[in-house]
Order: sequence, then structure tokens, then C-alpha cells
Amino acid sequence: MHVKIISFLIYLIPPFIVAGPFLGDLSLSIVSLYFLIETFRKKLWGYYKNFFVYLFISFYLFILIRSLFTSEILLSLESSLFYCRFLFFSLCIGYIIDSNTQFNKHFFISLSLTLIIVCLDAIYQYYFGYNFLGFEKVPPYNYTSGLFGDENKLGSYLARLMPLFFALVAIFHKDRIYFFWISMLVLVLIDIVVFLSGERAAFFLVLLGSFILIVFTKKFRLPRLIALIISSILIFIITEFSPKIKNRMFDQTIESIGLNKKSDQIYLFSPGHHALFKSGLKMFNDKPMFGQGTKMFRVLCDNEKFKVYKPEELCSTHPHNTYVQLLAEVGIFGTLPIIGIFLYVCYIIFKNGYYIYIRNKNIIPDYKVCIYAAIIVNLWPFIPTGNFFNNWLSILYFLPIGFLFCKKIIKDN
Repeated sequence: MHVKIISFLIYLIPPFIVAGPFLGDLSLSIVSLYFLIETFRKKLWGYYKNFFVYLFISFYLFILIRSLFTSEILLSLESSLFYCRFLFFSLCIGYIIDSNTQFNKHFFISLSLTLIIVCLDAIYQYYFGYNFLGFEKVPPYNYTSGLFGDENKLGSYLARLMPLFFALVAIFHKDRIYFFWISMLVLVLIDIVVFLSGERAAFFLVLLGSFILIVFTKKFRLPRLIALIISSILIFIITEFSPKIKNRMFDQTIESIGLNKKSDQIYLFSPGHHALFKSGLKMFNDKPMFGQGTKMFRVLCDNEKFKVYKPEELCSTHPHNTYVQLLAEVGIFGTLPIIGIFLYVCYIIFKNGYYIYIRNKNIIPDYKVCIYAAIIVNLWPFIPTGNFFNNWLSILYFLPIGFLFCKKIIKDN
């Protein structure tokens, strides 16, 4: 009975994180606590014998200890003290997959329905100016945000869940032909809606995830390629009839970087991002080994020592890049575990690609390649990002990782 209840809570994670951070974090906390209790009750220590777990534990212990030596201990502990719940959440997903034979199927249904509803709602808002709930586009640029209201998260949500969705398609592709058609529909919708959202970083992540799926999976490159071609044609048609979205995705990008004739300086993504990156790197240079402590960027970015006045005076809660934030707040020692995970996953992906193209076989199943693609998308270094320690974003980071922790063998080919 407990397994069914916890399974149901995990099924609700995709729609809950659309509704807002509270419901998603509440479900995650319950799931995490359940697995922690089950660990001692059923001695589930085998789930902890994993490369990702070892790196996570080293990262967690470091940020926790570092928080104790900051000038704002309580503030810093808000990010670090209970960060361990994300590990238990991922481990619990693996345990539930082993314990509930219907979990993958039911989670696929939940995720598919959520993605379809989110996409259709966003398309409706794009064309009519408001969505099914009456939410209007996000001012001042009238971005399409759909069910996310005044938060510009739509593109990021879809881009980060796309590889996980495709992993579940890989698991079920032999069961029913409708899985193929559902996957084609959802993939095309995701591509189009992320473009319509105006989130340039999210659109890049969709292309990055698509590239990995097309190049490094053995049996599922064709569906993703077909969906991408269909999406590209539809996006081209949309841009021809909508100069605003074309201006946002292309013209503004060139202008923000400084590649137009009006600018005499090249920026990393935009003048604002450039200033935040420089401020974060100043904090890193101040304490390169251990950083300033989690959640300390927001405290110190107004400090004269770290202020950046050119190209503009700017302060924020985080520097809008995962690795700049990690270097600023936890230094080299805290950043290395995250870099280790990213490089390890890239190594596995490229090794699998070598075996596919040189020896005509894959060494890991395609669904795992999709999960690894999700990790690469989430940890890609060269784009603007949200706060690494943000609860909403962390759920999206750790949700796909849970599918790597199951003990039973899942065959997809």
C-alpha cells in the first residue's frame, strides 16, 4: 500500500511543478522521507552503491560544512541543510521502479498528459493572448508562459523533461504503436512551444537534447529526427507570419551579444549576464578553493568589493550560470563533483557512440542514453541558467536521475 501511495505522489510531480514550487517540493519531501525510513527498515544500502551517490554525498557534506563558516549561517543553511532530500528522492524513484511493475507505464501517462496540456495551453495563449485559465502573456515582452503565469519557466520545463519523456518512449516502444504516435505529437509540440516561449536558452537545450538523441541512440534517432524536421518546418512558417517572435529569437540575440553594428563590445549572452558573471568570478577569485558559501551571492553582489559597474550596475540572487554560481559560492572543491558528473556522463555517451558507429552495437540501452542526455542538458555549462539550488529547478535535475537507480534490468531493444 505504501508503495502505491508513494508511486502516486511521484506520478503527480510533473503537474505539481507546473502548479508551483510548493506542491512539487512537498511531494518530493514526503517521498524522500519515505525512502530514508525504508532504508533503515529494509536495509536498502545497495541503492547507495553508485558513482552518482558518492559524488553527491561529497558535494553535500562540503556545502553543509561550508555554510557553517559563512557570515550568514542561517541563510546559507537554507540551501544546504536539507539539500540531501534530492538524493533520497532520486533513490526512491529507483526503489519504486523495482517495487511497482506498473510505475513506468503510469508515470509515462502522467508525464505525457501533462506535457500535452501544457503545450496546448501555451499555443492557445500565444494566439489568443490568454491561456485556458485566463493568464495573459508575461510583460514587458509578452512572452508565452502558459500555465506558469507570470513566471518565465515554460521553455525550461519542457526542454528539461523532453529527454526523460523520450526515455519512457524507448522503454515502451514495443508495447503499442500508439506510443510512437504520442511521442511524435509531444516532441513536435515541445519544439514549437519552447520556440514560442521566447526562452532562447531553453530552445538551445531542446536542440542539444535532440542532437544527443539523434546521434547517440541506436533505434530512436529516426523518430526524433522526423519530429525535428516537422517542427522546423512549422517554426519557419510561424516566424514568417510572426515578426515579433522572430525578432525575439534572432534579432534580439544578436543585439544582446553585441554583434550588431551599434555595439562596440561583445557580451556573454547580454550586458546584464556579462556583469553578473564578472561579479561571480570576482567572488571566486576572492575565495577560489571554498567559495563564499551557498546563497551568499545575493548578499555579496552589492558589496563594493564585488560590484560590477560596467556595462551596468547589477545585482541578483545568483549569477545566472550554474558553474559561475558554483565557483562563486562553493569554490573549486564544491564545483568538482558537479563537473565530475557532467564529464562522466559525456564520456559514457561518447563511448556508446563509438560502439554504435564502429562496432554496430550499443553498450547501454537507449533509455539510459536519454537519461544521460537529460543530465547533460541540465548541467550544460555554456548558457544562462536559474539558481542551481532552487527547489523547482532541482526537482527537474533529480527526477530523471532516479531512473538510473533501479536494480532490475529494463530492456528497450
